[in-house]
Amino acid sequence: MRGHQALIQMRLRGLVPLYGVEIETDARGSGWPEQWPQLHAEYGVHSPQAYVHIEPEDRLALLDLRWVHGLEARVEGIDPQRVNAVVEALALAGALRAIGIVYVPRPGGETDSIEIIDSKGVMSWRK
Repeated sequence: MRGHQALIQMRLRGLVPLYGVEIETDARGSGWPEQWPQLHAEYGVHSPQAYVHIEPEDRLALLDLRWVHGLEARVEGIDPQRVNAVVEALALAGALRAIGIVYVPRPGGETDSIEIIDSKGVMSWRK
């Protein structure tokens, strides 16, 4: 898991990201989340959300996910089982809400969403 340390430091100072946390489950080799701070600095944009990458080989049962307690989380990935498992783990860790988006990459860097998983059951959808 990468990116959570900055979020933990923020939480220890009594702060929370304005728009919750974005979690990627399948971004190996993409440079994510390292590319976001560079882009934000380059364009003068300050992201109102935190970014965490849960590696495909990370065992969810062994991860300390307390940093998500009381936050909204958005999970994205290409493996439906993994996205579902992460949404469930975040809900168990006390996330205010976790929404998972399963996507299929398309040529040109675009994606098609094929499933939405909502820990509250409101926005769940499958193509």
